[in-house]
Amino acid sequence: GDGAAGRGDDGNNFDLSHFFLVKESLAFTYEQMQLFEEAQMQYEELSAFLPEDAWRQLAQLGHHGDDGGKEGRAPLSDLAMAGDSDGFRHYIKISGRDLRGVSQYVPQYMYAREIRLLFQMGTSTDVLVRSKEFLVSGYRNKLLDVAAAFARRWKEDIESTSMDSTGKEILERQEELKRERLREEAEVEAWALASCWDVKCASEHYFTFEMPNDINGGGKQQQRRGGTSEEKENFATGVTVEEVEAARCIAELLEFAILRLMRLGDLALIE
Repeated sequence: GDGAAGRGDDGNNFDLSHFFLVKESLAFTYEQMQLFEEAQMQYEELSAFLPEDAWRQLAQLGHHGDDGGKEGRAPLSDLAMAGDSDGFRHYIKISGRDLRGVSQYVPQYMYAREIRLLFQMGTSTDVLVRSKEFLVSGYRNKLLDVAAAFARRWKEDIESTSMDSTGKEILERQEELKRERLREEAEVEAWALASCWDVKCASEHYFTFEMPNDINGGGKQQQRRGGTSEEKENFATGVTVEEVEAARCIAELLEFAILRLMRLGDLALIE
């Protein structure tokens, strides 16, 4: 099962930690050779073999209390989001075959590494697309974790209820559990909203999203004779196809952010 695969104690003696390190070492080799597409393919194959949901389920089998920070090293979450290969691979190695303690950070680390490769490939628009996918997936998984934690606490509360507890005490405890879940959901919504805005602000370093003042002028703003009507319009306004795609991606991201803001308002009213 998934848990056995992560612990390396199932019948086929599969070592997930070794597999991860070998695949990434191959990615490093390709990157040094400036074969960035081949390097990125290693992470895509890792994701296909163990998608983000599998890493999340594996993390639920372990404990989440230790975020690293030992031996003078940075916490795992910081290493993952920074794409710090030396630091993160250190934790993979010392974990041995049991990756349950680090698995929740693997998707973050792989995202950071893929973003680095996409930048080296000169595909800034693909960086936006990958970031949007990462945020939406992270948002969904965080909500699933909140729901799973609520179900676990609810079950534990029922099992720990004594025979002497009054109906009022039980209801009060259950209401507190519900409020706690709403607060955790609000934290997820706030995280998604802030992350969307961070991506939008960061994109301004690569795309101007500005239109020329005089779109009817001559010179470089003259339309081509060939091409589609959209390409002609883009050429006339001095906007590149890449900028159009980037603007479309940012618009979708901001639309997602608006939904998160509306949900935050709903949660505030419920609270």
